[in-house]
Amino acid sequence: MNDVVLEARGLTKHYTSGHFRKKRIVRAVDGVDITLRRGEVVALVGESGSGKSTIARLLSQLIPRTAGDILLDGESITVGYGHAFRAYTKRVQMIFQDPFASLNPVHPVRHTLNRSVSIHSPKLSKKEHDAAVLTLLERVHLRPTERYVDKYPHELSGGQRQRASIARALGASPSVLLADEPISMLDVSIRLGVLNLLRELRDELRIAILYITHDIASARYFADRTMVMYAGRVVETGDSEIVTQHPAHPYTNLLIASAPDPDAEHPEGRAKGEPPSLAKTPTGCSFNPRCPFASELCRSEAPPLLELPLPVSVAPSSSVGSVTDAAAPVPRQAACWLYDTTGRADAPSAPEFVADALGVAR
Repeated sequence: MNDVVLEARGLTKHYTSGHFRKKRIVRAVDGVDITLRRGEVVALVGESGSGKSTIARLLSQLIPRTAGDILLDGESITVGYGHAFRAYTKRVQMIFQDPFASLNPVHPVRHTLNRSVSIHSPKLSKKEHDAAVLTLLERVHLRPTERYVDKYPHELSGGQRQRASIARALGASPSVLLADEPISMLDVSIRLGVLNLLRELRDELRIAILYITHDIASARYFADRTMVMYAGRVVETGDSEIVTQHPAHPYTNLLIASAPDPDAEHPEGRAKGEPPSLAKTPTGCSFNPRCPFASELCRSEAPPLLELPLPVSVAPSSSVGSVTDAAAPVPRQAACWLYDTTGRADAPSAPEFVADALGVAR
């Protein structure tokens, strides 16, 4: 059985900035491939401005794409407005970053959830609508349901508001959840509870989840696969445990090193500087101005995603209950000339961290 629900091929979004003769092309997303399977969590990790949220809006079809294809259950699909868009949103729902901004402040939770149910299940009776609303609150652990159903957003805590937002998305009975930094606006003490809720929903309902975050540590905890983005492109992808414990791309190495850890050893080489302007990206690899290992090849030619062997010292550890448990090992790729096997003379010389990335002895 094919478990692929939603797929993007060569997904691209360019914006035009400026006016008249000074127009510039902003390459927000540039040729990204994503596959979302039932019962699997895919994390999209990167710093601000890397294109993560743009991908979520493209997959939810809130904004039109410049190029590429989106496939739902294997069929290419483009929706505009009206019935086609409503049918698509019944399958693909989005959870926004700020739950206070995404909930209507003048309506109680009952109205918000009842509207979601009535739009996507219009044939239910009023009694069935009311029962469905309470079921949604129960599913996101807002108990007792009678305590929360008539509260307004300002009467709820941040975590409770986000759970109400998740309940609203579940009102459509979707196959895919696009979670755009769902815990970044919450207190640290309650973030784990929301991630555990999403994991529970993944296991019970076999929903495919795209988890967008700048916190690579939470990706390791929550996601089966991790994709690392930089300047609108994917630079590394693979099993979350392997990507976070044996990073292959220098940028992934930088992300992990930026996490506070007083006991961690500093990686070899330190990337410096700021992310490039998406209106004027560098030639070659976008990361080359910041990369301590860049060569002339890196400055002249953009690397493709190169296949990497799995580290010999680490076995992939997909989340319990996910579809990847019994599947073949997740392919591992990195867009970096350090892993070129063609023997090009202008390729960069491999630093010591490459051996760590591949899990081999130095």
